Amino acid sequence: MAKKKKRYRPLDPFDAFVNAWGFHSAATVLDKRKETNVFAYPVMVNGAFALELYIKCVHYVRRRRSKKKTFGHELPMLFNNLSKSDKSRIQYHLDRVLEKHPLTVQMIESGILLDIDSILARADGMFDRQRYWHEHPPFGRDASGRAASAGVEPLTNALMLFLLELRPEWNERFCQFTQNDTPFSHIQLPT
Repeated sequence: MAKKKKRYRPLDPFDAFVNAWGFHSAATVLDKRKETNVFAYPVMVNGAFALELYIKCVHYVRRRRSKKKTFGHELPMLFNNLSKSDKSRIQYHLDRVLEKHPLTVQMIESGILLDIDSILARADGMFDRQRYWHEHPPFGRDASGRAASAGVEPLTNALMLFLLELRPEWNERFCQFTQNDTPFSHIQLPT
């Protein structure tokens, strides 16, 4: 008996946005816990995965669903497959988020690079590596040799802002979906 072909169901980019927001929120909530030595890796994994899902969501909104552009976990490749104008708007939002982020000055003074390429280099593969930190050497490194997840949260926030700019109707739809009038209140966003 022949296998039945699965029917293609068009992807609603909003579903990808909700999924990304869930991992983003999980990272944010866990990051506020006192047991940082226990939750550090789950925060990093959830943050990196949210970052990946938000980038893929931009592709979905733009109707770019080819395997070459939207599959896999290689964050620099996924990001570099975005249009020049999309990358420019994301950079704009990242700059705004970093202006308000309480750790920006401290990270810069510590020599941590907060450009998009460096953030993506550190986060690349984090979803795979950090889930099993007990088995592998952790952390990706940026061009300066720095390791950590610094900048992942601000870049994730910037991507979320960009997606809400592209689809402003998602804000109201999201409030209805979550039954929460202020679903983004626990995430520090610029005004």
